[in-house]
Amino acid sequence: MTAVTSLSAPSRRGFGELECPVCFETLSNQDAAHTMRSLPCRHSFCTRCAGKLCSRSGPLTCPMCRQRHTPLVKAQLAEAVNATGFLEQAAASTGNEVSEAWSPADASQEYTQSGPLRTHPSALAFNFKRHHNLFANLLLSNHSMQRQAFKMRSNANNKYMVQPSQGFIEPLSEIEVRVALHFTPDFPRKYGRSKDKFLVQHAAVDPNQQQVSDDLFQADSTADAGVVDVPIDLLPPPSYAARAGPTAKFSCSIM
Repeated sequence: MTAVTSLSAPSRRGFGELECPVCFETLSNQDAAHTMRSLPCRHSFCTRCAGKLCSRSGPLTCPMCRQRHTPLVKAQLAEAVNATGFLEQAAASTGNEVSEAWSPADASQEYTQSGPLRTHPSALAFNFKRHHNLFANLLLSNHSMQRQAFKMRSNANNKYMVQPSQGFIEPLSEIEVRVALHFTPDFPRKYGRSKDKFLVQHAAVDPNQQQVSDDLFQADSTADAGVVDVPIDLLPPPSYAARAGPTAKFSCSIM
């Protein structure tokens, strides 16, 4: 049986050159219209075609693999394309709207950012409940087009369990980390800011990197390495907070 092959427009690229799979023009950083723009699915397009993708209503869908990307991806891509002048004003405003709808970092919510890595919230808050383990979530967002490695460290590792404690965040993607605080006899005796804290190390890595090692986060090994400080707050039970009122300062001891 003869194999059936699909026909496409003839390639005009030279040896070692890449081309846009939509318009078949050669990708080149010397030309703003044909600068390569990549999606988290690892398919790349020229700036002009990326602008057309962003101008469509609805979610951003890769025309190659049909993968749907988050509103953040569409907003970030639209922002990058708009800076070159190849995005219509309507598309740019649409990108801003979806960015505001997705992002936890709007005016009413707190976050901390170090380079391309954003953590939300700015502090891990645990509502105290005696003889119970406490839980809190931390959202790690990669606001760049480079893959990021991350590793979470604490100055009190015996108290906390983190899942996942390390890994990779793809470009324009996010990972939610679950932190458990174990109840121990030496539990803090007061509500408020704890002496404990987490450090979230991050660094840009190659797409083929498979393992997270400490040398990735050394400042002398990469210029894109950084650290985010995440403090820890111990809050009173919700029932106590309701009785105390919204403006009360919690300084009572835990019996």
